[in-house]
Amino acid sequence: MNILHVVRDFSPLSQTFVYDLICNLSQSETLSPKVLYYRNRMLEQERPLDNVHSCKLVEEESILRLERLWLKLRNRSWRALAFSRYIEKENVDLIHCHFAWCLWECFERFDQASVLKRPMLVSVHGTDISKKMCHGNHLAKFELMASKPNLFFAATTPFLMHSLLALGVKKEKIFIIPNALNPLFLAPATTASTPPGSAGFRVACNARFVPWKGHRFLIEGFARFVNEVNDNAELTLIGEGETEQQVKEQVQRLGLEQKVRFLGAVPHAHIPQIVGSQDAYVQPSIKDESTGQVETFGIAALEAVALGVPVVVTDQGGLPYVVGESNEFARIVAQQSADAIFGELAAIYRAGDLKARMRPYSRSRAAQYSQERQLESCHSVYEEISRRCVR
Repeated sequence: MNILHVVRDFSPLSQTFVYDLICNLSQSETLSPKVLYYRNRMLEQERPLDNVHSCKLVEEESILRLERLWLKLRNRSWRALAFSRYIEKENVDLIHCHFAWCLWECFERFDQASVLKRPMLVSVHGTDISKKMCHGNHLAKFELMASKPNLFFAATTPFLMHSLLALGVKKEKIFIIPNALNPLFLAPATTASTPPGSAGFRVACNARFVPWKGHRFLIEGFARFVNEVNDNAELTLIGEGETEQQVKEQVQRLGLEQKVRFLGAVPHAHIPQIVGSQDAYVQPSIKDESTGQVETFGIAALEAVALGVPVVVTDQGGLPYVVGESNEFARIVAQQSADAIFGELAAIYRAGDLKARMRPYSRSRAAQYSQERQLESCHSVYEEISRRCVR
């Protein structure tokens, strides 16, 4: 089966889960995945992959000058025609879009084209169907495309499925395809937890610096931990983004400059070594009421669990689904609560031996989100929507 994966950019650091999914599908003997990106090729050396093509090059090669003039006069998109011709030329059987914005950026003008007789699957990840993205003209386009009989949706968690239902998508058009752990994270570190009374306690967070990641609540909770429990604790922050300077200023105000490390963007292959050496991992994500953005999965928290590091996550979005019920190895707290984060960090510190006892839980969650299960889910969904959309 020839599968065309459509993405804006291929492949930014923040979308490792898309790259991992396509690499996983490339191992299948019955699937032939291709990637068509329409903006930028990123991290090409770090993330090599065969059959990756630029829509801009397709436009240049397939659209004649007179056709460009005709499209301009009719206010039509060159991109739409380029996609259509590529899909026909490559005899694509199924189109798999990653993020809903592909619908209104690439396919909204294909109403009468034969390309839309093919089954189309749209994987949503939260930001693309948030209040910020799915409103006004975009929402109208989303609703129009979602009503088409050949278009279906994939969600990574039941939380995202409910978000799609709230947008009016019919339940029978929604499937669950979970994210999967990269094999890099399947060899838990052997470093033992820092025992109570010892010199230090290491905490990490791997998240973009954006408002809904909730860094400020982690900093507040960590400051209290330093002041009341262990003044030799260290917090490592991985990532970059728009709120990074604000967080650095907060760290300075609280006198934590010697306690908090900002590593910036880190290659995914280096994350296991950094996170696996920690005593605790915190994902302090919140719901941004102004934009509707929330942590819809939480792959970084799952990676920490797989590495055998106790985690603290908030009760928002997909995080509770990822870690399962709250337990001594994965503690679920209310969002926007620095006190709750402090309390659970203190409990993990005082427990002392959690990493030594965590292996069965880590293996259980890793099995739940294995590449094998993801591949089985994709095969099943592709076959089902192809059956429903016989050309």
